[in-house]
Amino acid sequence: MILITRPVDSAKKLKSCFKEYGVESFIEPLTSIKINSKQLKFNVNHIYIVASQRSVEFLKHQNDFKDKIKKLNFVVIGAATASRLSVTGVENILYVAQDSEELINYLKRQRLKKHFRYLCGTNRNRSFINFLKGTSNQFEIIEVYKVQSYKTLSSQLITKLRSKKIRVILIFSMFNAKLFIHLISSHISIDHKKYKYVCMSKKIAQFMIKSGCKNATHAKKSTLADMVELSIKSIKK
Repeated sequence: MILITRPVDSAKKLKSCFKEYGVESFIEPLTSIKINSKQLKFNVNHIYIVASQRSVEFLKHQNDFKDKIKKLNFVVIGAATASRLSVTGVENILYVAQDSEELINYLKRQRLKKHFRYLCGTNRNRSFINFLKGTSNQFEIIEVYKVQSYKTLSSQLITKLRSKKIRVILIFSMFNAKLFIHLISSHISIDHKKYKYVCMSKKIAQFMIKSGCKNATHAKKSTLADMVELSIKSIKK
């Protein structure tokens, strides 16, 4: 069985994918998401940075965004996020990066002298923000959704872990990696270090390994498709 540590709405697609392979999975959200309902004014001369699908959900409810949608410029992290953004009607996606490091390299090459507006959640990529602060004084952080952490793991999950039904655990962000380690560490009867971990990025996998989870690996690309493929391979070993 594979453990999916994502909010239920975004985890359902993964669960369906695993079902097609005949693999059982269990959804355990570590956080809940609340989209900001405040209306934002958009500027066609700015470049908007969209790093998550939650930011796209925010945009879908923005009236000024809808009015200026054909003229706004975006740089995006993640192919799935870019796909969702395109569905809204956005036409000017300047670049789609696999991860924040690739986006940093792109911005370094382009040397764009623009005002950047980073649409993000409560938990932000600090290294990416530090880069933007160091390269542009025209930089704005806009919190478009809040991430609230759960304080405990569900009794259902603890039962499955103790009965050794879970074999592979999926980790999607550095924040969730740290949160999972924190939550699972309170259950001394469960040796979380023995599980196989499939992480969204190399950086997350390195953190898990440093935390004692030696069986942590990462997808070649930071996409759900690659994570599914690697998870299937991991569970069949």
